[in-house]
Amino acid sequence: MNLNLIHLYRVTSIWWLRIVLWLVLFIFGVLPGFLITTPILITLYILFILFLSSIIIESIRAGGSIITFGFYVNKKTIYDSAILILITISAFSLYFAINFILGAEVIGFEKINCNYFINISMLIFIYAASEELIFRGIIFQALIEKFNPIIVSIFISFIFSISHYFNPNFSIIAFFNIFLGGMLLSILYLQTFSLIHPIIFHFLWNWLQAVLLSSPISGNDYNIGILIYKRNENWISQLLLGNQFGIEEGLISAVVIIMITFIVVKYFEPNPYIASKIFFRKYNEAIITWNKHNLKL
Repeated sequence: MNLNLIHLYRVTSIWWLRIVLWLVLFIFGVLPGFLITTPILITLYILFILFLSSIIIESIRAGGSIITFGFYVNKKTIYDSAILILITISAFSLYFAINFILGAEVIGFEKINCNYFINISMLIFIYAASEELIFRGIIFQALIEKFNPIIVSIFISFIFSISHYFNPNFSIIAFFNIFLGGMLLSILYLQTFSLIHPIIFHFLWNWLQAVLLSSPISGNDYNIGILIYKRNENWISQLLLGNQFGIEEGLISAVVIIMITFIVVKYFEPNPYIASKIFFRKYNEAIITWNKHNLKL
């Protein structure tokens, strides 16, 4: 541990100061983004500032790094990611099945502009990654060190759901399902100590519903669906699969999210390497916190 940085380590070991410092870095970092005129470049710039400010705060902790923040790739990360992708694709197979049971038919294929498809896909990824850095990043990780992780997850998921209030066609069912989705994403982090998995799931969930189901994403229709459907738009179909807000407005989403949450809790475990690095960081910060006057480093 660098003795010259000991006072900085002491400051960043305090959970609420980390949040304040991160907010200051993020707000001042985002300001130049208002000079950018291209929408996708603005969102990309915001993602960059979110990532950079988060890594700076984590890196000036005693033993902190990009790894302890949740970005590390090894065989376990790849294996867990593959399982998560398989689970997500399986979930959308269920949506397909229910769609056809309720009378939907695929009547053709949509002609999609390749550049538009790539740009919107990139935009969906940027939105998903940005939301995870906001809702499962520095603030969430600081709060779970001080308070009960489940209580924090409930609180953050509530804020996550409320943040979609101004999206087109928001509803009570959508609020409930987004809250459940927020809980799943928080639990996914708590089970793995990795931000890679929540980002992958969040992106895939949004991208697959737009591409395979031609569904709006949280009320926003990006028109990149590759299939043209003829649906039986009765109240049962809308109740189960959602309407203009997207599949998050359907009751089936609640069942699917709960099922995936159970699988995550049952079978996903922390990456040992990340866990060891987090333990080392906690050890360093415990020394700083409890031995302010007689540090034996």
